[in-house]
Amino acid sequence: MSNRPGRHHPGLRDRYAAQEQRRHRRTVAWQVVVGAIVAAGVLAGVVALVLTSGGGDGDAAAAHPDVSVELGCASCHTTDGRRSEGPTWAGLAGSPVELADGTTVTADSDYLRRSITDPGAQVVAGYGPTMPTVEVTDAQLEELVAFIQSLGTAG
Repeated sequence: MSNRPGRHHPGLRDRYAAQEQRRHRRTVAWQVVVGAIVAAGVLAGVVALVLTSGGGDGDAAAAHPDVSVELGCASCHTTDGRRSEGPTWAGLAGSPVELADGTTVTADSDYLRRSITDPGAQVVAGYGPTMPTVEVTDAQLEELVAFIQSLGTAG
């Protein structure tokens, strides 16, 4: 063993390497823990935002969180007339609706029920048949139809 600079005890290098590995593992473990905490916080924030904003439409979520948000409707349908992935519900009730096949129907309660329970039956012109079929109870269906009607009628 020498005291010259650059010379080390033979086992010192191994001990130093092992110590660095432990330090690195602890650092990575803490980074994983902190990352998980941050990710959970971000996810919680996104969930809260979606639940309070309806995925882009605050009115739908605020006015009717139980059905339009629970079923996912508010993420594609707006209540203020803005175009989104699905037709707006603003002024829809009682209005004429042009369908993709060129026909026109009136958005009465029967049309609204049918559009909710069988979304591919009468696709609105300018929109694709992208609305998923969701299972709704009779109570949810009536609540949703009443909500859409409460947003106003055409005219």
